[in-house]
Amino acid sequence: MYRYMIEHPQWLPKNGQDELRPYFRHGEKHGRIYRVFPAESAPRAWPRLSGSAPADLVDYLEHPNGWVRDTAQQQLVQSGEGKVAGGLRRLVRASGVALGRLHALCALDGIDQLDASTLEIALKDSHPGVRRQAVRLSAAMVPSLLDGLEDSDPAVRLELAVSARGGADIARFAGDTDPWIAAAAMSSLDSKNVISALESSLESPELFASLTGQAVAWKKGEEAAELLGRYLPGAKIGDKLRLASAWLEKVDPRSAPAAVLDVVEVAETMAFDRLVAGELRVAAIGLLNRVPGRDGVSVRRLLSASESFDIQAAAVRR
Repeated sequence: MYRYMIEHPQWLPKNGQDELRPYFRHGEKHGRIYRVFPAESAPRAWPRLSGSAPADLVDYLEHPNGWVRDTAQQQLVQSGEGKVAGGLRRLVRASGVALGRLHALCALDGIDQLDASTLEIALKDSHPGVRRQAVRLSAAMVPSLLDGLEDSDPAVRLELAVSARGGADIARFAGDTDPWIAAAAMSSLDSKNVISALESSLESPELFASLTGQAVAWKKGEEAAELLGRYLPGAKIGDKLRLASAWLEKVDPRSAPAAVLDVVEVAETMAFDRLVAGELRVAAIGLLNRVPGRDGVSVRRLLSASESFDIQAAAVRR
């Protein structure tokens, strides 16, 4: 077994040294466990990598031992030998060992021999670990390969969300039910893609509200208002109510575009019309509750036993 004291006692405080002094040399006749293998078999021979030619190192990328694979890749990258690129590409395409394909892919990147066709192959790999690395490398080299790309594996989706650059992709992942993936997508927003992401979120009012806040933070409020103004007139009434409410959640009502104010006028009529579907009335009341000067009206007129619970609850909700 190990010695009792692994760390040097000089790093202990004085009271710790005094307490453990009897054990400073305890177990000094025992060494660390170096290797464990079945009694009925001989230990596997260790390859000598230091004298191996770069072409031979490629084969070691499929070795079952992690240290051997890591060291082989390290030496390949340090050698910068471009002649091994063909062998590495063959591993990416045809190796039966997923870790071998992953090491070969990253080794190609390390010697600056990675190309788009190899990345395309790796993005379709059967193992999610290989696909995830392919996404990471594609984002830096050929980001267009990731446009619209989908994947069922959560780790790969997370990498796609982090790597997303186009507004449509960001909106798609920002609406994911996994909060980590959604947060990763939001971290990919910038002043160049926030408006296109906002445009792609128009069918999801909750996401639209989040992205509106980001657009305002990026000083893109006017562009966002123009986008909403173009979309609202042709939208379904339920979408109009929810999107207008989402806008007012993040933006000062005094600077609301005319299209939003038009929806507010419609909402004031719908909120008190019992012929309108309950779901739409609730949405209309929710919108009015975001408009200063009109929120109190909802409470006074709708708190009545003749109204449903949902309507009354919406009227008092802030």
